[in-house]
Amino acid sequence: MTGGGVSRSGAGLFGVLGRLKLWQKFALLGIILAPAVAVPTYQFYAASQEDVEFAKTEERGLAPSLLLMKLVQLTQQHRGMTAGVLAGNEGLAGARSDKEAEKKQAIGKMDELVKGIADKAVAESWNKTKTVFPRIAQDIANRTLDGRANFQRHTDLVADYMVLLDAVVDHYKLSLDPDAHTYHLIQASLVGLPALTEPFGQMRAVGTGVLAAKEGGKAIAEAQRARVAALSAAGARELEFVKRSMEKVFRESPALAKGKLPEALKATEAETKAMLDLARKEIVEAQTLSFDSTEFFNRYTQGIDQQFTLTDAATTTLKEQLDGKIADLRGRQLVQSATIVGLIVVATLLAFAVARSVLRPVSHLQATMESLRQGDTSARARLASTDEIGVLGRQFDTMVDEREAVAAKIKKENDLLNESIIDILRSVSKLSQGDLTIHAPV
Repeated sequence: MTGGGVSRSGAGLFGVLGRLKLWQKFALLGIILAPAVAVPTYQFYAASQEDVEFAKTEERGLAPSLLLMKLVQLTQQHRGMTAGVLAGNEGLAGARSDKEAEKKQAIGKMDELVKGIADKAVAESWNKTKTVFPRIAQDIANRTLDGRANFQRHTDLVADYMVLLDAVVDHYKLSLDPDAHTYHLIQASLVGLPALTEPFGQMRAVGTGVLAAKEGGKAIAEAQRARVAALSAAGARELEFVKRSMEKVFRESPALAKGKLPEALKATEAETKAMLDLARKEIVEAQTLSFDSTEFFNRYTQGIDQQFTLTDAATTTLKEQLDGKIADLRGRQLVQSATIVGLIVVATLLAFAVARSVLRPVSHLQATMESLRQGDTSARARLASTDEIGVLGRQFDTMVDEREAVAAKIKKENDLLNESIIDILRSVSKLSQGDLTIHAPV
């Protein structure tokens, strides 16, 4: 039953196809093949466009990330200045006030940027974080903040910024970058370097406060020395992480090893080691604390600024790499799309030529047959092609020639027979008239 059904189905299909003209069959074949070309073409374009959008998303994440790192830097600077002022160094009071105004301005810019981030968790975290610094500034103005509370609240705020930075990096998929050199560059610039600045920012605040207090005649607890020593160890570890990440960047992209980034890394390493040596000599191992607190603050600010200089160089390089990646992806997308379109055009023209090479001789052969049917015995296909249709045309011409030859032979024989019959009739007629000398031809 099943076999019979398939057979009837097949017969029905072939019956339908058999009723179509050749051009309709070619058109049907083109309609069938069109999705086979369109689907993979669309899939390719969609995949390449997804890569472009991914890179553009990463690039959009740089602005809020950089502003958050700027907030970290300003908070660290304000913490150190405030620590000095609270410990008695009034020479830092004016700079602290200016830094407070700069920090509030940066908070306003970040507030505008967050409005464009479609991430509820980031928005909620920022809305809580942005109110912390104004409260700290108010407590400083009201003189209700001591040195310990100042350090802790600033440090907690920096930690909140770091958590928010991590959320922003994840939201913009920077932590999922598929290319090795840009991935390690992101790790160095948006993860390692912010983490590197914080131990030194804390040492700046603690060291400035300790030295300023000593200048004011206050006793220094040994716990403060141990604290600076612990921060120094943490800073040294973070420096090694940044160096390893940068080395991976240079290994994966040798071209970046020849630019400004290695120079900035070298300068940062030198400044960071100088800060570690200064803390060790003047605080951790010093028998008596005699180093000037303002000079300590300035030296550490210089070193931390160099760390942020490396951050700027790394993020600038990162932006250039992402811009280059987007341009490269778009270029490849354009080239491959043009190639696909070109192939489709060539294939279409070739298909048209193939169809025409079949349809034209068939139409010509059909017209030749019609001419013969109407009595034009000289009509021939005379196809020059060497394909099956050309062979068929020549065989047709041969068949017509043979048919005409047979017809001519039959006509000749008929004519001879007719003449013989006429001669016989003439002989019989004369014989009937009594002419016995007549010989009838045979």
